[in-house]
Amino acid sequence: MTGKELRDRRDAQGAFLELAAPQMDSLFGLIGRSGCGVLLTDAEGVVLELRCAEGDAQVFRDWGLRPGADWSEAAEGTNGIGTCLAENRPLSIHRDQHFQARNIGMSCMDAPIRPRGSTA
Repeated sequence: MTGKELRDRRDAQGAFLELAAPQMDSLFGLIGRSGCGVLLTDAEGVVLELRCAEGDAQVFRDWGLRPGADWSEAAEGTNGIGTCLAENRPLSIHRDQHFQARNIGMSCMDAPIRPRGSTA
């Protein structure tokens, strides 16, 4: 994805990203020292925001967990982000449950974020 395409996606979610940023920071503050990261995607599974420790940043990049990356189920097969969006429910995908062999080094816990009162 080009920088402009990512900016356009982020701009489309502007108010939501402003609301989400402090929550992402808070969650990262709780788990960041454990080698975990916090990601926020759009409804199509494109990563918009990432929080990870500086020392873990290269690992996340190597895994393709970076802003602009497409983690939809269509792009990556079974994975935390894409499968959560496809099934529209919180879930965990642990190591070898990932479709792509290159992703078996990670475990993912994911949950869809919806407007209050929405079930879809």
